Amino acid sequence: MLFFVTVPGYSAEASDVLVFHSYHRGLTWDDTVDKGILDSFSELPDVNLRFEYMDNKLVQDPDYYDHLASFLTHKYNGADFDLIICSDNDAVVFMNKYKDELFPGTPVVFCG
Repeated sequence: MLFFVTVPGYSAEASDVLVFHSYHRGLTWDDTVDKGILDSFSELPDVNLRFEYMDNKLVQDPDYYDHLASFLTHKYNGADFDLIICSDNDAVVFMNKYKDELFPGTPVVFCG
């Protein structure tokens, strides 16, 4: 079940939204969350959804967060997301550490 809340500074009109998962595509949890998000945003055709997966069940390297932050810095250089949706705890922990560096001023919501 997906609940929407009012997020200060977020408008659903012509929005770019990053969905940031703790795990990986193909995992029932992430696939179910994706379906809920896609179904919920389907009525808002001007919302551009981007999906990222941390793969934390597959990667157990202690330096992984730093490498992932570097990768995302390169991949999303110049991107301006209006909202980040974090799925599960690892994604929130990561965003708490790196959001100001990667996506300054972008509101973050959590589902889990």
